[in-house]
Amino acid sequence: MDSHGWDQRFTDNPNHFGTDPNTLLKRHVSGLAPGTAADVGCGQGRNTVWLLDRGWDVTAVDFSEVALRHTREAAQAARETQEPQTAGTTPALTTVQADVSEWRPTDTFDLVVAAYLHLPSEKLRATWRHLATVTAPGGTLVAIGHDRANRGNGPKDPDVLFHADDVVAALPDTWTVDVAEAVDRGEGSIDALVVATAPHT
Repeated sequence: MDSHGWDQRFTDNPNHFGTDPNTLLKRHVSGLAPGTAADVGCGQGRNTVWLLDRGWDVTAVDFSEVALRHTREAAQAARETQEPQTAGTTPALTTVQADVSEWRPTDTFDLVVAAYLHLPSEKLRATWRHLATVTAPGGTLVAIGHDRANRGNGPKDPDVLFHADDVVAALPDTWTVDVAEAVDRGEGSIDALVVATAPHT
């Protein structure tokens, strides 16, 4: 589906993927010290908002203008329900409308999150390699998506699904792979999960 298709889908349902952050992301990122994060393919911002609430400065990237608008609105709504913060401590949100496979930031990030980023396999392999280059030294890459063994909700085209090993194979040998597994969520829903750390130098 192109950006216009997703614009329409998100217009029709402002909470298409729900509002709660991904449970696997919470499990593996909660212990990290906040810094700069990129949420690529951010959708309507459920993970972005959670990261902001944890103190991360977040760059949210998506090719859907409607998704980014919903992300900004969700972040603003979350801020309005929080206790007032000391001046200068409010985490920053930057939104970037771009095709993730073509996005070329000038900065690197302490955390790069790609949750349910599904592209044709050749483009996806190149994107994993690129996301490794925008992860800062010592930073963390978290990739979550529908595994190729998935039989529950999710894309039906097998070419856009992936195994954890597909992500690992695209990372430089110098990286530390902390987690690379298939996670059974029940009812045929299986996710691929990779958590990997870039070398410090």
